[in-house]
Amino acid sequence: MTLTISTAEAISLLLGLAALQIGSVKFFLDRYLAQIDKRFDQIDREIQGVGMDRSRLQEEMLRLQAELPLHYVRREDDIRNQATINAKLDALYRKIEEIKES
Repeated sequence: MTLTISTAEAISLLLGLAALQIGSVKFFLDRYLAQIDKRFDQIDREIQGVGMDRSRLQEEMLRLQAELPLHYVRREDDIRNQATINAKLDALYRKIEEIKES
């Protein structure tokens, strides 16, 4: 019993194998592309999150810059204010001493 294959059968067998290979390659490429799309979507969400964090931080910074003059006194300004207060207290003390002496 010899197994003989005609040319038409051989061609159809080769075409079937080629179609099977093309189908499997397409299947794996589709899966790979779906994973890439999923990763790009994840990256886009992360970028949007960073943008939202950046804008929130920028608003916070602007708020702090606006409040800073209300809560912060420079060292030089404080020294000048203390010197003024001390000079007024000294003058008041001298006046009290003058009143005591008279």
